[in-house]
Amino acid sequence: MTTVSPWISRFEHIQSENDVASLSKFVPSPLTDLHLCNIEVACGNLERNFDQLFIPTSNTNSILKKMHDLAAAHATAVYPDSKTYLKGIYSENELRNETRPFFLTGPAGVGKSHIIKAYQRIKPQDSFVHLDGHGKFVMNAAWSIGIKEKISPQLALQRLVQRAEAETKKGLSVKECQRIAYRDGISLLLLDELQFLSQSKASTLITSLLTIFTYIGLPTIFVANFSLGHKLKKRAQESKQRFLSHPLLLLPDPPESQDWQDTLLGYVDIAPETFQIDSVESALTIHNWCAGLKRLLKDLFLIAYRTARADNRKIVNINDFKSAYLSTEYSEHRLDVRDMQTQALNGAPEKRLDLYCPFELPPSRAAADKERAREARLTEASEQIREQNLSIAERKALKSHENSKAKEERQRNTLRVGKNKTPVSLDAFRKGDDIFLQQQK
Repeated sequence: MTTVSPWISRFEHIQSENDVASLSKFVPSPLTDLHLCNIEVACGNLERNFDQLFIPTSNTNSILKKMHDLAAAHATAVYPDSKTYLKGIYSENELRNETRPFFLTGPAGVGKSHIIKAYQRIKPQDSFVHLDGHGKFVMNAAWSIGIKEKISPQLALQRLVQRAEAETKKGLSVKECQRIAYRDGISLLLLDELQFLSQSKASTLITSLLTIFTYIGLPTIFVANFSLGHKLKKRAQESKQRFLSHPLLLLPDPPESQDWQDTLLGYVDIAPETFQIDSVESALTIHNWCAGLKRLLKDLFLIAYRTARADNRKIVNINDFKSAYLSTEYSEHRLDVRDMQTQALNGAPEKRLDLYCPFELPPSRAAADKERAREARLTEASEQIREQNLSIAERKALKSHENSKAKEERQRNTLRVGKNKTPVSLDAFRKGDDIFLQQQK
């Protein structure tokens, strides 16, 4: 028999968050010549690539590493060697103790479901383990299920294991689910999209589903928006202790962080010939327009692109993003951003529990969010006052100046020394001038 437990060694490929970052990152091939497509085709291609893009951040790396470590710890405890595994296969297993799940939450659009997709890239590959005299056994790392509608706990278990022979009206029992999970080496359970259940008033169904999943005895992570957290906080104390004891918060990256700049650059590089903005200089401005939420950021890019195309331009500049933020299409997002700013300033949820974290944030984070919200409000107010007080001639001059700056930025971003080469910096040109002048002496 195998001396080294393959159920344990399969998790050894990840030792640090750097390993997580390199494996989870996914960048689609850049889109080119979008102007040659009709606008709907171009927008469809952009949206698809935005949805596929995953730029790892310190927050996502930490969460994904936690998921990996939970699975590895379970495998170490349950599958120490082949002898123990076979004993469990051929004997009547006792029901394992229920586990207290981890609650992965964040505001809608922050990228929680992308975390689940990213885990599929970092988890061990599905494989088989061959045991002499016993044949081969499936070895999978995790089960994952999305729940978008009301469903009975038994049918949810059936859908989880996806066994054709189990497709009965009665579904599966917890004990049968445990047996299959043990046999297949399952070490982590992921429950996504539970926010769809939180849109109803059936909080009893939600707790029933979560409870029966925890009875399987696997490390469990359930994913939902803030709304579900507030619903669960209204439940009895035992439910709150069971489901809210292990929060994992995925929050928007701060605008001054390298994580946010990398994310913004990732979106620009989806179509670098088209989006001509400086990811560093525009980081704070764009963050103020989308609150750091990936879904809103995607919509800003798409509306900005449509704005440029409507003006018969191939290039999208920062003015197009401003127009996108003020557009009718973005109006609901704009209200959400302002509501989030108001709540950060007041330190209270007001009427928007869906935008307010159900868990107490660290004081440093709450203070930073409040200060950023205050600065964003002051910046927006000062710009509105300035534009309202301008004469027609001054507005035209301002518009001309903004267009000129956008043109300069476009030229700076597209200046290259050759195909697929890195941009030439201003310092490089100055150094070249110095060398040339010295050669002329």
